[in-house]
Amino acid sequence: MGFAVLCLLPLLIPQEPAPGLPPTPTTVQQPQPVDDAAALCAAEREPAKADVATLQRLAIAGEAEVAARAAFLLARGKGEANLAACGEVLANSSSALARQQAMQGLLQNGDAKATNAAIRALDDADRTVRTLAVQALGKWRRPAGVEPLLALIDDHRDDQGTAVTEVTAALLALHDLGAHDHLLRAATAIDGGKVPGTGEALAYWLQNGSSTLPQAKELPLLLAVLGHRELLVRRFAITRLAQIDQPGAKKALEGRLATEGPELRPLIEVALAQLRRDREPPVDEFARMQQNWQAITRRAAASWQEMPTERRAIVLAIPAVLLLAMFLLVRSHRRKQRAAMAAATAALVQPSPEYLEEQAAYESELVAEAETADAEAGAGAADVEFAEPAADDGQWTAADGEPVDEVAVGADDAEWQQDAPASR
Repeated sequence: MGFAVLCLLPLLIPQEPAPGLPPTPTTVQQPQPVDDAAALCAAEREPAKADVATLQRLAIAGEAEVAARAAFLLARGKGEANLAACGEVLANSSSALARQQAMQGLLQNGDAKATNAAIRALDDADRTVRTLAVQALGKWRRPAGVEPLLALIDDHRDDQGTAVTEVTAALLALHDLGAHDHLLRAATAIDGGKVPGTGEALAYWLQNGSSTLPQAKELPLLLAVLGHRELLVRRFAITRLAQIDQPGAKKALEGRLATEGPELRPLIEVALAQLRRDREPPVDEFARMQQNWQAITRRAAASWQEMPTERRAIVLAIPAVLLLAMFLLVRSHRRKQRAAMAAATAALVQPSPEYLEEQAAYESELVAEAETADAEAGAGAADVEFAEPAADDGQWTAADGEPVDEVAVGADDAEWQQDAPASR
């Protein structure tokens, strides 16, 4: 018994590790989680002072909860360093929550520079990450995202049972990207697949994108989706075929009438009635005029849709120029009318030439009479002579020696009149 205890005693006594052996993981890594937790708490208290490199490391290599918290802090930042760190987390983190937070940060704060990161995220294992990546590509309007989005729709043909959110989001993103030339490819992929819940998104894209296509592309598209599995898509195709009234539309609708369900069969009958009524010969002049007007309107609408943007701008500018010219002409005409009215008013208050001639003749007569009166007055004044007053009393005397009491000039005949001599 004592020999056994003596043999086991060296094993019970703590010994130093053998030289050259690496330290145990517990001894080296034990304080590290404490530092990471402290750094994460400090970053949550003061996000502006958080270290981006530390948060990136925690979001990539940390536990699921820690990684999600670190990625959330990275996504809140709007700097270039934060966006770059979100891209690294999106590509390298094993936490789905961390990748979701990183993709959300790129969607809210990123720009077209993050297009490649979003395209890579389309293959992510998490559906939420894929949906956010699709939304980001639609938001940034980058043509590079068209083909990856179409490939995503093709890859989900076999999914069934639950709605695939990224496929619906991809249809809306392609609409926002203006990829209307790829409508037939996307509609064919949806029709051949089993993904539910995509009819509304595809019908919305068709309503806004089909009319922008030229007739050579729109008619085959409508004929192709006339038998689509989505009811909303078929409804739009029937209505649009009745509107454009192109050759082949009536025959296609008649063929679909036998196979369509009760939901849309009345709509097909209404569309066929409209097409047949448009082709019936008019019975009177008003009906012929109405039919001609509808044909001209449809032709104009079709020409407008096929017209490039530059020509549309020119066509819109022509009426504006004509309206401006008409406005200037009307303004000039009104100015001339006002000037003519002013001249007519001035002519009404001015004296006539006859009146001016009469006044001139009357003035001439007055001047002649005045001159005659002046001449007669001068002749009468020459017959009267005045003498110097006497030295003693200052009495005026006439030339014959008789005293003159008062001399006055008449106002009417300008002749001298003398009063009788008076004694003093």
